[in-house]
Amino acid sequence: MLTIIDTLTYALIKDVQFNMKYLRTTRGIVIGLAFLLAEGLFASLVHAQESKQVEIDIAQITKAFDAYFSSPTEKNAERALSALPYRIDDQIANPNRAKINIGLIFTDHIEDFSSLIRKGDRLALRIAFHLHNYCDGLGAEMNSAVIGESIVVMPGIFLEETLLFRKGNPRIIQGLRNFPDYQDLQGILWGYIDFDTFRPEIVRKEVSARIKALESVDRNDLLKFRDECLVRLRSILETLRQQKPNCPQP
Repeated sequence: MLTIIDTLTYALIKDVQFNMKYLRTTRGIVIGLAFLLAEGLFASLVHAQESKQVEIDIAQITKAFDAYFSSPTEKNAERALSALPYRIDDQIANPNRAKINIGLIFTDHIEDFSSLIRKGDRLALRIAFHLHNYCDGLGAEMNSAVIGESIVVMPGIFLEETLLFRKGNPRIIQGLRNFPDYQDLQGILWGYIDFDTFRPEIVRKEVSARIKALESVDRNDLLKFRDECLVRLRSILETLRQQKPNCPQP
């Protein structure tokens, strides 16, 4: 027969069991609500971030460059540069597509750039440097080749513009690496001379001309970088001479 103590003990146990079950149920509901709330907040944040993304108007950029190539004045060059976005990262919409489309501006106008640079157009060289940020693969190689053409016709300006980017130009593109790095410079100096066929005699002749042009630069603030370039060019020229020992001295 149950005593009063047994009855009270049993009632207490049942009460505790009920409360534990209630707490587990309540905890599950609270956790579920917290998860739904967090999911909703995350979705709101994603939506807010997407709504803040900048849309790059490729049509406007293309229009600015078309105007520049129709009339390559200083004013149009500045407008073309200003049309380029300051960033290619997750803060703009479809960054990869934007990068590809802008890179195509260079490849579509490679002959125009080459012609202007061979005429000694400093701003065309500067724009080519900026567009390299958006070029990949073959486009980047062609860009390096065109930039390299400036060495013979304007060696001092080539050194100035390259240093501007090497030191971190004031218009660094967020989300893209700085240019040119060590490998880039190697390609600019000689790596893509006659890169379709790489005929040694053509490369030797052009490297010799670039060495002679750089040797003519005597500005004190450019000498260190000039000498760095000369060391690399003389090294590749020596390598080419070993392939054909009777190659004349530059």
